[in-house]
Amino acid sequence: MGAGDIPFKTESGQKVLQDRSRGLSLKQRSLLIMADGRRTVGDLLSAAEGLGLGRDALEVLHAEGFLELRAPKPAVTA
Repeated sequence: MGAGDIPFKTESGQKVLQDRSRGLSLKQRSLLIMADGRRTVGDLLSAAEGLGLGRDALEVLHAEGFLELRAPKPAVTA
C-alpha cells in the first residue's frame, strides 16, 4: 500500500456502510466513507491521524475486503 495508491470502496465496503452489518467504529466508518476513489492513501492516512487512527486502520479496512487499491494514473506530459 503505497502513499500514491488510490483506495476505493468495494461492494462489501458499500454494503457495510449502508446496512451497518459489521461493527465498524464511527471513526472507521468515517475513514471508509472518505475512500472515494479520488483521495490517495497518503490523503487518507492524514485523515486517519486527524481521527486519532493509525495506518493500521486503513490496512484493516483493506484486509477485511472493504477497500481495494488502484495504482495512480501516470502523469501526462506535454
